[in-house]
Amino acid sequence: MVQTITVRKCYPDTDTRFSTGKLFNQSFMKEIINKDTDCYFIDKDGKKKILFKFRKNVIKLPKQKLNEVRTIYENYSSKGWKEDSFNKDNNRRKYKMNLEYRNPRSKISGFYDRPHPKLFKHFDTQIVCRQTAFTKQNFKQWEQVIPFFEQIGKLYKKLAPKEYKLQMNEFKKFPKGMNMQVGNTPFTTITSNYNWRTACHKDSGDFENGLGNLTILGDDTYRGGYLAFPQFKIAIDVRPFDFVIMDVHQWHCNTELKADSKNVRLSFVSYFRRNMVKCDKRKKVNGELLYYKSHSSKYK
Repeated sequence: MVQTITVRKCYPDTDTRFSTGKLFNQSFMKEIINKDTDCYFIDKDGKKKILFKFRKNVIKLPKQKLNEVRTIYENYSSKGWKEDSFNKDNNRRKYKMNLEYRNPRSKISGFYDRPHPKLFKHFDTQIVCRQTAFTKQNFKQWEQVIPFFEQIGKLYKKLAPKEYKLQMNEFKKFPKGMNMQVGNTPFTTITSNYNWRTACHKDSGDFENGLGNLTILGDDTYRGGYLAFPQFKIAIDVRPFDFVIMDVHQWHCNTELKADSKNVRLSFVSYFRRNMVKCDKRKKVNGELLYYKSHSSKYK
């Protein structure tokens, strides 16, 4: 049985303790969710909105396929190929930046709407749609993981059909020939995090009318790393094969995490990059076909 709860913010939006890069421990939370739950909140206009929907143990693929996905992404995220110097929120990775952005164990795959630094000189725009380095350089492995993300997409459709449909409709805005969709899903991009505690943040750069999708692979022996919404003082104990859809435009983070190479927490966030629809022109650079936003693009 799915429990339904409604929560309110415990702190106003003006409270300065909630800002990018802040850390919140489990002790700060009033409630930890560990069973199927639909959680709603009341926004500033008095409307009831989804904060999250959580389902236990719903990733149902053959064990061999799940192990395959884990191996591919564990190798990628723990060691990794040298990837884009922009993270999911369009911030450069610099050592002295907020905790959320400075660790190479957070990687992107699929497609992206920013040019690789080496491509800047070829464009007079910062909106360039392309394959990520992982997808481009390891296309066979990329094809092997598609069924995993397609199941995540099906769960999204089941739990939030309205948001799912809105997100899928965004692909209709792509120019002809621009195939930058993760299989048959409402996603363009995947962020994977290997044993990584995310600091407080709100997502940006994703489709505003959609919801974030989170799932976990790894070992059921890591400790902590709860998905927390500190402004509501509520957190979720997300374990391997669980699934969450959530409002990523609310402050969220992970509580303290104890994980290592033998106690792995490998998380996946699946989403749609909103600027992808602005790429209306194409150009071949060094043999690679890229799409970019022209000055005449109807999407500003």
